[in-house]
Amino acid sequence: MRFPQAQPAIAVQLASLGLFPGPAAVLFAAPVVSAELLALHRAYHEATWASGPRCWAHYLAEA
Repeated sequence: MRFPQAQPAIAVQLASLGLFPGPAAVLFAAPVVSAELLALHRAYHEATWASGPRCWAHYLAEA
C-alpha cells in the first residue's frame, strides 16, 4: 500500500500533550481537529478497509 505517498502534507497543530500514567506510562499528543485532518483520517480508513483487520468503531472518522 502506498497511502502515505499519495497524500499531500497538511499542517497539524497540537492542542495539548498529556500522559496516561501507569507502570508503562503513555505520552499522547492531541491534535486540533481540522477539515483537512478529518479528510485524511477518512481517506486512510477508506484506503485500508479491505486490506486488514477492522479498527474499533470509536476510531472511525464518523465516530
